[in-house]
Amino acid sequence: MTQSQDSFSCLPVELILLILQHLTTRADVVSALNVCQVWRRILLSPEIWPLLANNIDPGLAAHMRDCSPEPERQPEAFHSALRQAHVRSAGCFRDVTHHPLRLNLDDADNSDSFFTLSKQVPIEHGGVHALDSVVGLDYKAVDDHVSRVRLYSHGRVAWWPESWHLPYFAIVDDLRARTRRMYVVPGLNRERRGQPRLQGWKTALGERLFVMGQEDVGVCVWHLEKNELRQIKLFSAFERCVVQGETLLFVGRRFADVWRWKWDTNSLSIVDAAGQGCYRRGPVTMAPQVSINSPPVLPLREGLRFLDNDTRLDFILHPTRQDVVFVVTYTERDEFRPELVVYELTSGKLTSRIVPPENHMASRILRELGHPGARQRISMLLRHERCDAHGGYNLVTAFGFSDVCADFTAPLGSFGSVCFNVYTKQFTAIVHHASSAYALSRQLHLWNGQLALIHDTQLDPSPRKMGQIIVVLDPCDGHLDHDLILKVSDPLPVRTRQPDSTTRSAVARSVIYRMRNPEWLERDWFLYRVAYALAEPLDPGPVVEDSADEWLAGDDQSFIHVIRKGYTVWRFDEDDPLRMEIGKRQRRGWRMRWMKALRTSARRPKPAEPQ
Repeated sequence: MTQSQDSFSCLPVELILLILQHLTTRADVVSALNVCQVWRRILLSPEIWPLLANNIDPGLAAHMRDCSPEPERQPEAFHSALRQAHVRSAGCFRDVTHHPLRLNLDDADNSDSFFTLSKQVPIEHGGVHALDSVVGLDYKAVDDHVSRVRLYSHGRVAWWPESWHLPYFAIVDDLRARTRRMYVVPGLNRERRGQPRLQGWKTALGERLFVMGQEDVGVCVWHLEKNELRQIKLFSAFERCVVQGETLLFVGRRFADVWRWKWDTNSLSIVDAAGQGCYRRGPVTMAPQVSINSPPVLPLREGLRFLDNDTRLDFILHPTRQDVVFVVTYTERDEFRPELVVYELTSGKLTSRIVPPENHMASRILRELGHPGARQRISMLLRHERCDAHGGYNLVTAFGFSDVCADFTAPLGSFGSVCFNVYTKQFTAIVHHASSAYALSRQLHLWNGQLALIHDTQLDPSPRKMGQIIVVLDPCDGHLDHDLILKVSDPLPVRTRQPDSTTRSAVARSVIYRMRNPEWLERDWFLYRVAYALAEPLDPGPVVEDSADEWLAGDDQSFIHVIRKGYTVWRFDEDDPLRMEIGKRQRRGWRMRWMKALRTSARRPKPAEPQ
């Protein structure tokens, strides 16, 4: 007996496309893909999946085509990316681990046995195979080290055991492979009369390359997969390094000259961004990107700015096209119209000049930045950060808006983020609402439209001792829903790890904590559209005073919270059997609801064929 097809499979293509236009969220598409194999084949067909990708995230379809040149592999690549992003958006993490910054993995007293030391990098290429071979390092004095975590990218964490005394010695921990590599600049790791200059070191970390450099010794580039070293001598001192794939972009300090270097050719080329009219040449420096007279409510990240006119500058390398460079400038030309421009250079030639449309939300956020009355309450950053896995970059983050969304009548604190996608070449604006009590934490992380903030543990009488709580907010849709606002004494959904007696495995559970109101807290303190919250497994200790010691980062597969001499990592895995918390019973429920809706749609007459 053959199984009859469901009504969805029998619908005409035009009606299927009409129905799919209403699938605008990852949760909707993932649920539809989980109904049955027939539905999955339809939704992943070459005619359907690009439409779904563009509805969910503009630029996702182009990213899948560029990263998966073979057409037959693109649908599954889209499906995998969709599952991974949905697991992160739902907060269904597989495991959480805390890693103190400890050097000696062989120490019997060291309880952190997560990493194993890799000796694949040759010693002559700067690889460190034993801690006692690093001159000037006392690896047994763990508590005396000025250790700093500086970089995160693609599941790797780079930290410096002695960031002040040995800035040319670094450790890269691979969270996925659970391996540790140690690097030291060749030639500096030996006794000599003259001590190397400790200031002016620049670093960068990408998916494949790790960079340490300084004008006196040049630039060292290690390939994280090939375990090889290449050394570069630049034309002059550089102030910024941008990495993408196997390509590096250096920005000169004296005149903002731009040089591009590729691993395969091992040669420098000049990108004449100033000659193409992107900006006027002049000295640049790395400085905190915060507006003058503005309260310190955002992370004090450092970015490029010109010394003579205070124009802010940044560069983006295209993820798949090696001949494309984007130049980003922010200029306060007048009080009410600051200008954010993205220039596209192809093979060194200016091909487009892109600005936010006048009536776009991004332009509204920028106008708020330029308003004279906003200088005391808005901070602004310009240093690009990846905000999704398909070509999205966050350019500007600001806090202090009170009237961005028309439906909000009470004075609220709003985070406004202006993003740019290198595939669609379009701006997007994302708004999140939280009171100023959260802005003072100065730790933010934007990914797939969700904003992560630090929640003070003083607000939660926890049943057990734990660390800080990270609250993840969904973006505002422009309409006020009072049911989605959490105020003081409202429950806060915190995901933590608890053993499940049924499956005998660790499961992410939603535990409800109630927020209380300390005397110092503002009465209008609240959160809007809370997706979930993450609880750290350990108490990190007293509050951090230096913002450089605490920050948030992550991608689809990992989320990291750095605090002082350690960091906590939540890992999201699409192969987790508990992903998306959708069991067989929930899938049957989705199928029944879909079938009911489709039976109604199937009764509609088929559109007449054109004569």
